[in-house]
Amino acid sequence: MSEDRLEKALEAIRSEQVNSEQLEEAAGRVREKLYGSSALLCSEF
Repeated sequence: MSEDRLEKALEAIRSEQVNSEQLEEAAGRVREKLYGSSALLCSEF
């Protein structure tokens, strides 16, 4: 039963409409988390 609820939630997320401004803001937050803290990255790279 919980698998069905998960599938419904995923489908709702997939069908959600997002405007380009929201998408760019979200992408910026992801980039900041990935690249903003160099302490989390391996120094060899």
